[in-house]
Amino acid sequence: MDAYIKGELLMMADSLVAPTNRDFCRSNASIDFTMLENSWVPHKEFNNYMAALRQKVGQIGPRLVGKQIAKTLDGMTGALTKAEYVVKAFTIITEMYKENNKGADVDEYKIETLQNGFIRVVTRSPLDEGFHIGVGEGFIRFYNKLLTRADLVENMAIHGRTVFEYEWKA
Repeated sequence: MDAYIKGELLMMADSLVAPTNRDFCRSNASIDFTMLENSWVPHKEFNNYMAALRQKVGQIGPRLVGKQIAKTLDGMTGALTKAEYVVKAFTIITEMYKENNKGADVDEYKIETLQNGFIRVVTRSPLDEGFHIGVGEGFIRFYNKLLTRADLVENMAIHGRTVFEYEWKA
């Protein structure tokens, strides 16, 4: 697989994992965690980390980490605060994905439908789907929206692509 994510994003995700689980997750990813800054991490190793987290805390683990990314990312870049509202924030998420992932197999993070109260995202990204759905939830919750639905409606293993749908109270 020719797909990489910025090491800083794995550092961010790692910092959101409970210290009691962090060493286990790190040991399942073939990465030198002292060398993540200004480096590119194979999606496969990022996914190995998330699989280990899932093993330790259950299916919800990667999703919970993904949910927290939005707030952490905004603290570092201010991008979500500048976007001012959730629909506008999702329009910048496609560019953020391109900036933070590279390789022939990364595909795109495509917004198929975007309106106030609903979004449908389509991707062939090989990144962990649980983490991905959590990131979208985190973006919506960042704006204090009441999330009413967050579903993985198609998954990569069965459909050859991942499709997420989110609904919130507008």
